[in-house]
Amino acid sequence: MHQTDFVGAPDVARAQINSWVAEQTAGRIEDIVPPGTVTADTRLVLANAVWFADDWADPFDEFDTRDDTFFLPDGGTISVPLMAREGRMPYARGDGFHAIELAYAGSGFGFTVIVPDEGRYGAVEAHLTAARFSAVIERFVPTRVRLSMPKFEFDSSMSVTATLHALGMVDAFDPNRADFRGMLDGAPSVPLWIGDVIHKAYVRVDEEGTEAAALTITLGTGSIAPPEPEPIEICIDRPFLFAIRDIHTGVVLFLGRVLDPRA
Repeated sequence: MHQTDFVGAPDVARAQINSWVAEQTAGRIEDIVPPGTVTADTRLVLANAVWFADDWADPFDEFDTRDDTFFLPDGGTISVPLMAREGRMPYARGDGFHAIELAYAGSGFGFTVIVPDEGRYGAVEAHLTAARFSAVIERFVPTRVRLSMPKFEFDSSMSVTATLHALGMVDAFDPNRADFRGMLDGAPSVPLWIGDVIHKAYVRVDEEGTEAAALTITLGTGSIAPPEPEPIEICIDRPFLFAIRDIHTGVVLFLGRVLDPRA
């Protein structure tokens, strides 16, 4: 907990929050709270940050990276650098998609990729519930795969207030119905409600590994084996979904999609 003067110096308070966020995310997320967001009416800001960085257990060789075609959702194409490697990795085939997982070096985390078949992206994304994601993980089998995957780096920032409303979180945003009395024990009874919830994320994937950061701000206002078959070819040259997860507990740290590796 940090005390600050929202009433007398709201912009100073905003700078303090942004500085804390940058420190917690190794400088990858800056200025998440834009000017004018923190005002003299603000009473509380809840900041939630996570930062992840690790190398692949089996890195891609940058000399194998080649520019190739990536197919965009609107039917257009672009040229992007596709990394390439061959090896054994968890693999599953589902209804309309392939899935693979790349391990990170010594951290117990994995980079899970779900690659919908051509023309199936919308259907796969729409039906990807937590239960379906878990079912994909359970079907993983170590398989020899020849993989091509785009490098990408992007960040995104958005208000998730409308999403929370759609999920049923309504009263907390309503000045007349919000009830945060449990946070005001011993303090004067003052109205308190949530004004906005802002989320920002950064992800970079290249030959060496992955760096990712996210921040949410709530404003209150064996033995010799027989010969293996030929490797399965997976070329991720179209939109795909990805997750960074703790392999042992199943907890997902990051979940995202790549529609355009340049964005």
